Formats: sequence, structure tokens, C-alpha cells
Amino acid sequence: MPSSTNVGTSGASGERLELRKAIFVYAGFRLNVLGRSVACNAYHSIVERLARWLLLTQDRIQRDEVLLTHEMLSQMLAATRPRVSLAATKLRKLEIIDYRRGLFRILDRKRLERTACECYEATKAHQKMLPLAAGRSVRYVGARRRVRLIGTLFLANQQLARPKRGFAARRRRRWPCSLDQAE
Repeated sequence: MPSSTNVGTSGASGERLELRKAIFVYAGFRLNVLGRSVACNAYHSIVERLARWLLLTQDRIQRDEVLLTHEMLSQMLAATRPRVSLAATKLRKLEIIDYRRGLFRILDRKRLERTACECYEATKAHQKMLPLAAGRSVRYVGARRRVRLIGTLFLANQQLARPKRGFAARRRRRWPCSLDQAE
């Protein structure tokens, strides 16, 4: 007697399983990067960490110019702003990077890679093992949401841009913004 239910992973359930696996792999990668960053901040010099961070940022944005302030870098590198300034000055004197207020320019990527700690190469190698690292994309289209995985960038759009409808939205519009408007 043929069964009316299909227990296998075909159709939508198979797509969900594939999406779940991709999310778990990506989450594992991000946890690995986080752990490596903590160890890197503890054991490597500020110059090596700055070089690693600039390379990773350049890999993500695909440009030689990176908009960053020393304050932002100090937070990313777990260092004080003066130490970041000294490290950036050292790389500038070696003519590896150039910077001015809020803008870093990578002049010699090869030398910057040699200056960076081994964490950069390890992260890059681990990233290449991701199923989506080669620029392939996987799309999952559900009833209410669309999730796209492109490379290592994970975007989830859940129709957040659409204005809310219904009772709560109407009620919000009626409430005055200040007490002066209430009267």
C-alpha cells in the first residue's frame, strides 16, 4: 500500500536541510575565527595584528583603500589608540601602507602578508574550505523570507523594509511625538 507521506528529504525539506548545514558550517567558521582572534590578541605583536586585520578587511571589501580610524582599529585589535598609531607609523615608514585621517591605503600587499602573523593564512585556508568560499551562491526561498549565502557573507532579509500594517502601526501614528502636540 503506497504511503501518502514522504519521509525523505525531497523538495522544500531538502532545501531546508541544505540551508541548515550551510548555516552550521558558517557558524563553526565564525567561532573558529573568534577563537583565533582571541589567541592572536594575546600572543602576537600589534604590528602583526594590524597587518592581519587590514588584509582581512581588504579581502572582504576588495579595495586597496579602507575607511578606518585609529580608534576603530584600537577596538578591533584590543590595543590602545597610541599603540595602533605607532604600529601604523611603522608600516608607513616601511612603505607598506599609507594613511591619513580615517583612510588607510595598502601600498604593498605582498609585504603586508609577510608582516602579518600566521593567523591570516590560517583564517584564509579555513575560509577556502567553506562550501561557499568560491563565490558560489545558495538560495533558499521560503514563504516569508529569503536567505542568500554568498561567499562568507550571510544576509537574511525578512521584509524588514516594509512598513508595518495593522492595529499597532495605526496606533503608533496616532500617538503624539511630544507633550506639546497632545493638547
